[in-house]
Amino acid sequence: MPHQNILSENEERKEAKIFYREVKPDYTSEIKNKNLTSYSDIKDIKKLLKDIKRKLRYPTKIKDSKMNEAHKNWVKQILEEESKEDNLLEYRIIKDLLREFCDHLQKRQREKGKYAMLILYGSSILLTHVKAEKGLSIREGEEKIELIKRFLDIDNILSAALFEGENGELEFSHFTDTGSTTFRDFIGVAERKFHYKRKNVRIISFYEGTSGIECKFEFSNNELKEKWIQNNKIKISGRKLKLNNHQHHIKEISWGNKNYSNPNFFKSEFKEYIYGLENQKKHYKELRKIKDSSSFFSDIIDYKEFVEIQKKDDKKIKEKGNIPQDIHILYADKHIDIDSNFAKKILRDIVYGNKCSIFHPSENIASKELEINNVSLLNIEKTNLAPEYLNFLDKLHNNILNIEGETISWILGFVWLHMISQEVNEQFNSGINQIIKLQHGFTKRNKTITTKENSLIEYKDRDDLSKDKPFSSIIDNIEKESREINYKVFLWGIDEESRSIDGLRKQRWGDDRIDSLEEKVNRDLDDRNTEVSKFYLFSVPIGEKNQKCILVGVFYN
Repeated sequence: MPHQNILSENEERKEAKIFYREVKPDYTSEIKNKNLTSYSDIKDIKKLLKDIKRKLRYPTKIKDSKMNEAHKNWVKQILEEESKEDNLLEYRIIKDLLREFCDHLQKRQREKGKYAMLILYGSSILLTHVKAEKGLSIREGEEKIELIKRFLDIDNILSAALFEGENGELEFSHFTDTGSTTFRDFIGVAERKFHYKRKNVRIISFYEGTSGIECKFEFSNNELKEKWIQNNKIKISGRKLKLNNHQHHIKEISWGNKNYSNPNFFKSEFKEYIYGLENQKKHYKELRKIKDSSSFFSDIIDYKEFVEIQKKDDKKIKEKGNIPQDIHILYADKHIDIDSNFAKKILRDIVYGNKCSIFHPSENIASKELEINNVSLLNIEKTNLAPEYLNFLDKLHNNILNIEGETISWILGFVWLHMISQEVNEQFNSGINQIIKLQHGFTKRNKTITTKENSLIEYKDRDDLSKDKPFSSIIDNIEKESREINYKVFLWGIDEESRSIDGLRKQRWGDDRIDSLEEKVNRDLDDRNTEVSKFYLFSVPIGEKNQKCILVGVFYN
């Protein structure tokens, strides 16, 4: 900003002029002014202006803006008149400018306790829209200087524009922390031209209650990331903010030029920003358009760090961007295939307990994502899941990490992923199923599992379901086990004595038959008023030829 000389350390100004009026709907507010001449007042004002300057961005020549021509001329005249001894005209023009500014503000910007202020300091003008602290207003007979200084505290500035003149050229910079467009309209800038950087988060809350005294907490992005996401020193749950052993009720959160009345929307967007996932949804939609609209592209392959778009005679690489290595961006769905090495990497992280996060850009990131041990599912809203389901997922993953025997760990990894797939949308579900199917070769037929049964898993011979009524066999097993435990994983196709994987024929156990049987079992359990919350039935493919499967049955209560 080449003309921002308002706060030059070498510049000594003997006077600063402050004009202000309350913005309120009756249009009768009188414009008041105060001239500051003492050394201490000038010093304090300069410090306040420096704080504001740190937020100023987007230098714009006033002649290039779309500001009303009359308003442009008034700004120029104010600076011209400032150099004259008789500044009655200056006062009249400032009065007109502030009146027009207040008339331009709309709705919540005109609430009681909000003020328009203009600071004239040498060859510079600062036009601001400020919000009074709770119970604070400027009244006759009070010490105005201290109150004015409090109004100009950076926490109370909603919007500001600094006009500077040098060599006959006027330029201004600005910022706004509100979601409204009226301030930008007044100074003649279009929102789409500027990227309002979201550097600070302001959480406005009622102090230890749902109403009454308002308090405001402000954090830089890095501070909130450290205290909330990394160290859990700040907790945001629903509309509750817990900080330093005090709990406050959140009224509103502002970040950059956007306000959030629902904290969950903010939490979701902030995490996308912090994790560097903001552009992933856009890239994913572009890939879907390519696949949906053109047969020219034959295949799209999802790799760990990039996506490969295969043409008939060519390949195009689209990088995913600078994503942390422990975050897996999964684009795979019904139309996008996942690379087998990428699928293996995701499954290995789950089975071995490596720290990782999985995100599918077809859905928003959750405000409170599901986290089991070191694995985070960024799309799944933990608060939407039943406690018994969460307990089962936790128990299952602990078995994966601690059970002896690699083969059973991978089988349970498939089971865990399948259970996760029940809580995501169709696109994410398809991606998870691809991971399972691509890794089926790891579980080979006739391989012997060294791990014995425990309270969670039970091996079942394939003959257990080869009877005339597999439905009855499943019901009998559930009724027997549910009397003593809250969850169980049945693995049909593993010999109970030898623990050898013999499997069931996939041709006999297709998806339609499995789905029909699962539905019938759940209907029967409901009719019996059992405590079982849900029964799941699905297959895990085994062997290189994918002709056999293990049939998995899961219940929890």
